[in-house]
Amino acid sequence: MNGCTYCRAKEDICQNNERKTFSNKGRDGDKKDEGYAWIIVMSCFLCHTLICGISFTVGVTFVIFLDAFGTSKGATALVGSLNTASVYAVGPISSVLTNRFGCRPVVLMGGIMSFIGLGTSAFATNIYHLYITFGIITGRSFS
Repeated sequence: MNGCTYCRAKEDICQNNERKTFSNKGRDGDKKDEGYAWIIVMSCFLCHTLICGISFTVGVTFVIFLDAFGTSKGATALVGSLNTASVYAVGPISSVLTNRFGCRPVVLMGGIMSFIGLGTSAFATNIYHLYITFGIITGRSFS
């Protein structure tokens, strides 16, 4: 039984005082904590590590951007600020897209956009190119 027949509670004792027994099996009868589930956990960990590692360590590349483009500190800092702002601004839209289309297509599209944004930012010849490629495109894809 997947829950109380009346209230669908998942606690040990539901509102109608019916006893529940729990098992380690999911809906399809297979165990939840084996094999493929741990691959998903490790993949999510890797994605979050890479996204946060790239977004929140822009200060490391800040000096490189200052030397390469010869712009002011404020103009150079805008690269990382646009990236972080894009992540948080597009987050609700990503949530709506995930609810509508599912996780796989949204994550796949984000990965493709990240590849395009980071790949084209390597060829930036101007700080304004980084605003668009790293700040906006990569920021949107990370959300």
